[in-house]
Amino acid sequence: MIKNKENYGFAEGNNIGIRFSLNNLDPDYILLLNNDTVVEKNFLDELVKNGENNKEIGILGPKIYLYDKPRCNLECRMQNILEIKPGDTNRHQ
Repeated sequence: MIKNKENYGFAEGNNIGIRFSLNNLDPDYILLLNNDTVVEKNFLDELVKNGENNKEIGILGPKIYLYDKPRCNLECRMQNILEIKPGDTNRHQ
């Protein structure tokens, strides 16, 4: 755990952790994962396998699904949000 002197916010907090890892730990990979994220058992194996199978890949990430709607990924959710018109009280669920 890294203790900062002040709250630098989410993005800079990630950057501080990444810099520390790169400078001190010599990692093969860096994973950014929020503390409330739920993942499949083998998600990391799949990410590493896909990244190592194509050396042209510099960064990758999994599909993001909503916890309360596991069949609706982030793209599906964004489509639903974009369909809501100003003044709509009936949100597309």
